[in-house]
Amino acid sequence: MASTYFTPIVIIVLICIALGGLVITNFIDSIFIDNDYRKVIQLFCIGIILNIMIFTFLVMSFSKIKFAVGNRGPRGIKGSIGYTGQDGRLENCGKTQVSVFDKRTLDRLHNYLDLTPPTIIN
Repeated sequence: MASTYFTPIVIIVLICIALGGLVITNFIDSIFIDNDYRKVIQLFCIGIILNIMIFTFLVMSFSKIKFAVGNRGPRGIKGSIGYTGQDGRLENCGKTQVSVFDKRTLDRLHNYLDLTPPTIIN
């Protein structure tokens, strides 16, 4: 029974928003009466009014939706299990060896300042 009154209520609410928006647009237009960008301001106000009307329609339309949990779908087929890898050796708490590459990278990081701009390669 309530859904039969939904369409007239939405139309009345949207007409009220449109009329209120036009009153606000006329008020803003009277403020900027001698501005060069008067038409842009009018279009901006009309755009905001339309967005508010669309938002109101969407909220009123989708507020009646009831979410229902459906049946559980079928389980997928399990794939083959991959190879087991080696541990990450995170438990190693002793002294670690620094490779030559890591030492050179750390040395450049601390001592070398590269101020050349990047180049674009075509």
